Amino acid sequence: MMFEQMLPRTDSDSSGFSVFKGLLILMSVCGVGFVSLSDTHKSEDMGGQRKLQGDVIALISAAFYGAYLVFLEKKIGNEERCNMMMFFGFVGLCNIVLLSPVCIVMQILSSEAFVWPAARPFMYLCLNAIVGTVLSDYLWIYSTLLTSPLVATLGLSLTIPTAVMVDYLWGNVEIDSGFMLGMGLVLIAFVGINLASYMPLLKWLYEWVRSCAGVKVAYILLGYKPDASENMPTIHEV
Repeated sequence: MMFEQMLPRTDSDSSGFSVFKGLLILMSVCGVGFVSLSDTHKSEDMGGQRKLQGDVIALISAAFYGAYLVFLEKKIGNEERCNMMMFFGFVGLCNIVLLSPVCIVMQILSSEAFVWPAARPFMYLCLNAIVGTVLSDYLWIYSTLLTSPLVATLGLSLTIPTAVMVDYLWGNVEIDSGFMLGMGLVLIAFVGINLASYMPLLKWLYEWVRSCAGVKVAYILLGYKPDASENMPTIHEV
């Protein structure tokens, strides 16, 4: 959301940061936290230094991820301006050209040995590449262009309770009240952020809050400010 505010959308049907969106993001974060804490998988105990390194790498990854989403939406703007197949083709080509030398260096330094997988794992890797990478990234980018980076990112947060649910179906974890609470918070946040991006509803809410508490409060809560030439619906009209 920080990158989205640094590079806001230029179309008129867009709103900036608001208290409402901030609360929904906080709700999603809390929901993910509850789901993660309810996971009964016990990972191997790692030292504090390794945990710190993991946290730093995760934060850097999140920063790159957010910048990538926002810059992509900013540059493309509309899904009709981008050939998705060609886009992902160039992404794959860039990865091969730029990352292949890194793999070779790691192989030479013996820091990461390359071993050709057996037939069965190779089949699973190909299936995962098609479904878990190509198809999921295609739908994810398309949803970003149709909605916004914030909506797409909160949608991805649903993968965490979904993964735990799949683990439960496989009998690997036990679901408790913390998981149910977390999943509910994530779902509410995702639905709420979509409703906050629905312009007819946002305009109606703005008019309602403005009539009750004033223009300033309405703008702070909803992050929306209509143009002077825009005809706002009144409460009685809605």
